[in-house]
Amino acid sequence: MPEESNKLITEGAKISNQNTGETDSNQPEFYYELSLWFYPSFTEAEINEKFNSLIKNIEALNGVILSMESPQLKPLSYEILDNNNGFWGFISFELASSKINELLNELRSDSKSILRHLLTKRRKEKLHSASRKPKTYSNKKIKEVESGHHLNLEELDKKLDALLKE
Repeated sequence: MPEESNKLITEGAKISNQNTGETDSNQPEFYYELSLWFYPSFTEAEINEKFNSLIKNIEALNGVILSMESPQLKPLSYEILDNNNGFWGFISFELASSKINELLNELRSDSKSILRHLLTKRRKEKLHSASRKPKTYSNKKIKEVESGHHLNLEELDKKLDALLKE
């Protein structure tokens, strides 16, 4: 019986996605962020070449690059393998979770140029539009003020006193 209920839940999810015209494969819930530290012993041109080849490999795995920051030489917060600085780069991308291990194996095999890496899985945040209050119009008619009649200060004081006494 539990297998049937799980089947119904997944079928219900497929149906609800069909109604919106979106499928799970078209709109992944997650994306990945890869932060890299390259060894400082390489030239900037060599680092950019390695970084671009990494981007091409992500795209070869049918990944979609969302954003990136090219590697720049920066100081490290603490010494790593006798290095005080390194080239730091960043890539944000979408990739099928079944392909992540292939990417990680590639990163581990490139230990001669990559000093350290960090891969994080992030949940996409849904953007909500700001709700607007509907405009309300009243049906009350605005009283027209007689333009020819002006009150002086004494008459105003008398009317105020009369209103306050009531």
